[in-house]
Amino acid sequence: MATTTTTTQPVHTRSRFGIALMAFLAILRRDLVVTGREFIAFLVQVLLQPLLKYAPIRSKIELSTQS
Repeated sequence: MATTTTTTQPVHTRSRFGIALMAFLAILRRDLVVTGREFIAFLVQVLLQPLLKYAPIRSKIELSTQS
């Protein structure tokens, strides 16, 4: 009777940091691809954001007290 020996491949395990890093890089890559597709809309939002932040906006309370 012949005996056979089997060799197993080493299991590649990643640390939690490695898994988190891979997930982060995948999400970052996805966001860059989407931003690249929608670059004009992204650029308009970035340019208008400071203008909208400091635009004089009256609240409903101010408008109702003036009447």
